[in-house]
Amino acid sequence: MMNACDRPGGAPPHAAAAPAALQEGWVIANHILVSFHVAFISSVLVLPPTSLLKWHVLRFVFASPETLLSAIFAYLSFHLCIALHEMGHFLTAARLNALNERALLQVKERLRRPLPFRWLYYLELLVTIPVGRAFGVTREGLNYYPDAPYNLAVAAAGPRASRNTALAMLPPAVMLITAGLIGGQAWSVYAGRLLLGVGVVALLDFWLADRGKYAAFRARERLAVEKAKSVGAVSGWLEQAPGVKRRMLDGRMQQATHERLGPVTAPWQFRNCGMGGRHTEKEYPESNISMQEAMFLILGTHSYQEAQELTVRLQTRLKEIIESEAGCRVMGIGLEGGLAPYIEKGSYRLPEVRLWAMMKRTIAECGYRPGVDVAVALDPAMSELELAYRTEFNLPDSVGTYLFWRDKAKTVLDRDGVLDLYAAAIERDEIPILSIEDGFSEHDREGWRLLRQRLGDRIFIIGDDLVTTNDRTIEHAAQHDLINCVLVKANQIGSLSETL
Repeated sequence: MMNACDRPGGAPPHAAAAPAALQEGWVIANHILVSFHVAFISSVLVLPPTSLLKWHVLRFVFASPETLLSAIFAYLSFHLCIALHEMGHFLTAARLNALNERALLQVKERLRRPLPFRWLYYLELLVTIPVGRAFGVTREGLNYYPDAPYNLAVAAAGPRASRNTALAMLPPAVMLITAGLIGGQAWSVYAGRLLLGVGVVALLDFWLADRGKYAAFRARERLAVEKAKSVGAVSGWLEQAPGVKRRMLDGRMQQATHERLGPVTAPWQFRNCGMGGRHTEKEYPESNISMQEAMFLILGTHSYQEAQELTVRLQTRLKEIIESEAGCRVMGIGLEGGLAPYIEKGSYRLPEVRLWAMMKRTIAECGYRPGVDVAVALDPAMSELELAYRTEFNLPDSVGTYLFWRDKAKTVLDRDGVLDLYAAAIERDEIPILSIEDGFSEHDREGWRLLRQRLGDRIFIIGDDLVTTNDRTIEHAAQHDLINCVLVKANQIGSLSETL
């Protein structure tokens, strides 16, 4: 059946030609014909032994009470296969939070109900989808698609459902028909005929409708697994981090010799990939990431072009991973080019930590070594989370307590909780975090001191909002052991002379 990936405007431009045949409805037409043929041809299995003449056979098949039963079987085969295929798309879109917001809230609420009510909902979908009455599934002529933007995982779910239907229906169909013919049990033959019709049409569905997307999804995920295996298990990041940090201090990604200035080096590449906080709040209010930025830190390239190509691969794969995980979706692109996601926290303490874990997985599944070829850098902009706590609880003088205000859980952490969050991500989860910028608010000097004390000999602790490119605040932060690195921005201090 047709889905969001096939409808006009739903597919990416490069795929526009591929689904044209589907849009003409020939797949659905084949389903109707196959349903008809299977139902009516299989009626000869219950042909009376005395009906040996062609006229007798034709009359039995097309002009007897058996004709009505065959028509019912044909319709049921067609109806059930459409419903099951589209339920594959639709329920996967709901599980992945990929449905449009209008449909998602209602569908999620119904899927959270106790099991008997969920089964009633599945039955409702089974009945209403083919006739175009299911909320969240659009029917246009004989084309069907869930109310969801393009998502390859969703596109692959329909043919997977059809394949599973065929595997579930065809073996018992053969057994029931065989047992009925041998034992003379008509009910067994009729039951087998119905299962045979559903199984054959579902098999056709798997072969013809969206199969390319199923194959593309399988190939994509298989390649990612193979690349991750080629990288191998990564462990001991806490011990490796100081060496990588020293490598960044002693060298640069690219170096050239200027005819007057001599050797000139290019900085290491911090590439924004996951965004939240104030940088996505206005454009994507549904995103639940409160920390501002998570970045890929490119270490294994030797030119800007290579770094850019690697960044595109990483961000593309990160988007695929997010869109393949239950309860996660990409809302759009943030102000500085990173993805603006919604992430269910799952087994992690916060959605942000799950995003960081996805970034580590992304690095490996692109065939790069986490912490060697690519590391992770954070810019949580914690002053905003401290401000959110002050506003939420009307405590204007509060320092060192942070509200993750974008997520529905509204988690509150004190400075020790935030420090444990960073440390656990590095030490327990082996996420290759090499840099933390603005890891505490500009007022929380004790938080900075604790962070520097616990992780500062291993990773970069970068001051940005804390020091604002001001030489006096930089010196103060360094003297009090709050930072070991600084971000210099001319726009913060206001003039090039002060910056230099």
